[in-house]
Amino acid sequence: MINTVPCSPSETNHVLEDAYRLREGVFFWGEPGVGKSSIVRRFVRRKNMKLVDLRLTTMDAPDLRGLMWINEKKGVTEWYRPEFFPTEDEPGIIFLDELTAAEPRMQATTYQLVLDRCIGPHQLPESWWVVGAGNAPEDGAISYRMGSALADRLSIYMSCRARKTGSSGRQKRAFILTSSASSR
Repeated sequence: MINTVPCSPSETNHVLEDAYRLREGVFFWGEPGVGKSSIVRRFVRRKNMKLVDLRLTTMDAPDLRGLMWINEKKGVTEWYRPEFFPTEDEPGIIFLDELTAAEPRMQATTYQLVLDRCIGPHQLPESWWVVGAGNAPEDGAISYRMGSALADRLSIYMSCRARKTGSSGRQKRAFILTSSASSR
């Protein structure tokens, strides 16, 4: 990877705090079971934030955008807001967990959410943030390559790896921080 910097778990928290303040998109890469989702959940708990955990693998495109209905008065099609979509301006994260396990067509449905912080006519409240996590195809998990259009919308990548440390052979997380969307 290019433009990478190793960082400890505590440094990861500082990076997440800064990224949240700037509302920069963050994506966690890592093999299955390394703790990507746990990092996000721990951050949410520590900051007393709301969490909306979206698994695109269990959704269809209309589930993300909302159901359409015909407004006969106006003569147009409009969209109901999906039930998970926040309306209250309180700190929270929309977590696109296992994003790379979603088929490319479903990954594409997140472009507007990640870049413009909205889905169709539904705007995210100011204090909400979008974070993703997933595996790379070479990790052996169900995973599709993330296309450049989505990758370019995310600003900060954190590569999470487990490595054996000490004589006990225990696994310890290591983080590699990269700010380059072209690194994967």
